[in-house]
Amino acid sequence: MSTQDPTNTRPVVQGKQTMTPSEAFVETMVANGVTEMFGI
Repeated sequence: MSTQDPTNTRPVVQGKQTMTPSEAFVETMVANGVTEMFGI
């Protein structure tokens, strides 16, 4: 697993948001610090 890129300043979504299931999946991965995935 790689380390976080310090130039990545994308904020994690907070609070209630309306989003599709796929967006929710991606936001969950971002919130948990996942930067790379294989097989998705």
